[in-house]
Amino acid sequence: MGRSPLKGKIQVHAQTVSWRRISLAMWRISFVAVIFLWLYPVGYRSTRIAIIGLLLAIWVGVLVLWWNRRTVRTVAIGLACAVALLAIWPGRTPDITQLRSQYVRSLVGYEGTKYVWGGEAWLGIDCSGLVRRGLIDASLQQGLRTANPGLIRHSFSMRWFDCSARALQEEYRNQTHRLFLAQSIRDLDHSKLEAGDFAVTANGVHTLAYLGDRTWIEADPGAGRVIKVLANDENSWLRVPVELIRWRAFEN
Repeated sequence: MGRSPLKGKIQVHAQTVSWRRISLAMWRISFVAVIFLWLYPVGYRSTRIAIIGLLLAIWVGVLVLWWNRRTVRTVAIGLACAVALLAIWPGRTPDITQLRSQYVRSLVGYEGTKYVWGGEAWLGIDCSGLVRRGLIDASLQQGLRTANPGLIRHSFSMRWFDCSARALQEEYRNQTHRLFLAQSIRDLDHSKLEAGDFAVTANGVHTLAYLGDRTWIEADPGAGRVIKVLANDENSWLRVPVELIRWRAFEN
């Protein structure tokens, strides 16, 4: 005797349920993996590529698993359209004063964060990571606040192209502008600086950002965390030759 139609339908239904459970489990794993990679302090090109791949997999999974739900389908397609518009919509020249102020606030927000070599996140950060992450955050926040896609793209571009203190000193990707050399932060003329400028030691191993009023902030490996220091404090990084740098984003 052949297989009954009812038995065949039951088997197909069981296979469909099994496929859906596996797909849903993989979707959840991808979601957790994205969160882990995004929050992990140290990022590499491979992890950034993995994040993009996982986000695409999550988006496809939403469409496949919940296609029959009109609201979910509409939101997912709308999100894809928004990302596409963000990639091509022309940006505007930002308000430099506001961007600089937001940058300083972003830097201060990391005070007390644990020092982790190569880190660039709330769970751990190093000296160049702090200086860069402040502008990454400021560009994203200001871009969202003013609906400026150019700033949002700049934020993601900076996150993608990671670099060291030495690279910042050497005007990596034309993101920075070298100002002048000084024998030390203790001895330099602070009237030549603006809040948001930063110093890189002459040997290119450490960087500190200027907050204004002769106050600096750094991810100090000795202290093991992000700290504020005054120009006349007894901090060894304040006594070595430095080069003063300015973000080109803060120039007219």
